[in-house]
Amino acid sequence: LLSGHFLFFMYAFHAAISIRYWFAIAIDLIRLFR
Repeated sequence: LLSGHFLFFMYAFHAAISIRYWFAIAIDLIRLFR
C-alpha cells in the first residue's frame, strides 16, 4: 500500500512538472507571435 502511494506521488509530481514545462512553452510561443 505504501509503495502504491509512493508511485501515485511520483506520477503526480511528474505530471505537475510536465504541465509547468508545457505552460512555459506556451508562454514563449505567445510572446513569439505577439
